[in-house]
Amino acid sequence: MICINHRYHEHVISMPFRRQMPVSVGNQITLERTRAYFTHRDAPARIAQEIPGARLIVVVRNPVLRSLLDYTSQCDRNKSKVSFRDSFFWSNITGFIDMSRDFVQTSMYVKFLVNWLNYFKLDQFHFVNGDMLYKNPSHELGRLEIFLNLRNLISSDYFYHNTSGNCLCVKKHDCQGRPHCFTDNKLKYRPPSYLLRRLRDFFHPFNEKFYKQTKQHFSWNV
Repeated sequence: MICINHRYHEHVISMPFRRQMPVSVGNQITLERTRAYFTHRDAPARIAQEIPGARLIVVVRNPVLRSLLDYTSQCDRNKSKVSFRDSFFWSNITGFIDMSRDFVQTSMYVKFLVNWLNYFKLDQFHFVNGDMLYKNPSHELGRLEIFLNLRNLISSDYFYHNTSGNCLCVKKHDCQGRPHCFTDNKLKYRPPSYLLRRLRDFFHPFNEKFYKQTKQHFSWNV
């Protein structure tokens, strides 16, 4: 997922684009987010033309888990389950990963980042570790506050893990009403061990290049 952060008074934005955005005044920050931005070929050029000084927030997580969860989502949407072998491999004999699959493509982050770096500087990006966001949300959000030049207001007191539901919950600001809870994404279908090994091997070189490009190590290969 990628978020675009900007202040209206800092940039000249086309009227059709502005009409689709919420009203913001003074020092308020406007965010627009969609996972499609990061992977869309034309998105970097279009956004750079409209908001050249935008700050970009990219949420990434372990590509192996990400691709498997995307596969699960597609099965749910299509109301059918295609085997892992048929979904991820060109051939079970060769063991080659089918790179044409959407859930494989979108997890090869470095391929898309290269396109973005043609239009934006690296210091305009903030990469959120999606795996750590669930495990230690106050730390990850604290880093985001620094990137957005915000006062540090988010602490661990805002979050707790609901042990009965095995989920992360955010307390309401006014301490009234039910907290908002997020379940950690679980795989409905357990993949065979050989698939996990091949996926780790497949993503390894792409991950290493992504670490170098972002100057941030996510330890996905451990």
